[in-house]
Amino acid sequence: MAKRLGNNCRLFVESAVAGTYYEIKGQQNLAVNRNAATIDTSTKDEFPYGSSAPGARSLSIPASFIPDLPDANGWDRLRTLVGGTDPFNIRIKDGATVVLECSVYVTDRNNTMNINAAGEASCTFVNAAPPVTDNL
Repeated sequence: MAKRLGNNCRLFVESAVAGTYYEIKGQQNLAVNRNAATIDTSTKDEFPYGSSAPGARSLSIPASFIPDLPDANGWDRLRTLVGGTDPFNIRIKDGATVVLECSVYVTDRNNTMNINAAGEASCTFVNAAPPVTDNL
């Protein structure tokens, strides 16, 4: 039985040319988290327990890197998009297969420069719209 290996799943950012994506060099960890807000459907008849239903869904994608520079099409492009007010597109590919494609914003970007360690960076992507592709 084949296994999905995290090493094969890579993050790509869309360039200024729509439909052209570049891999960000120096990727470490990547996660895709989905959750739904809850809608309270409780009534007095259900006391002492309530009931809930799923509401609007959201997607967050924390990613960490040790940037492999220079990387004008990947890391530098991502850096220019972070903190902007316009969404942009990312893809996650498992080998050659696109498993997730989504319009996103970045909610945080962090850098760590510790002594005797590689400079690390991390950010979290959140969906600006429903994913175009979600086959994870």
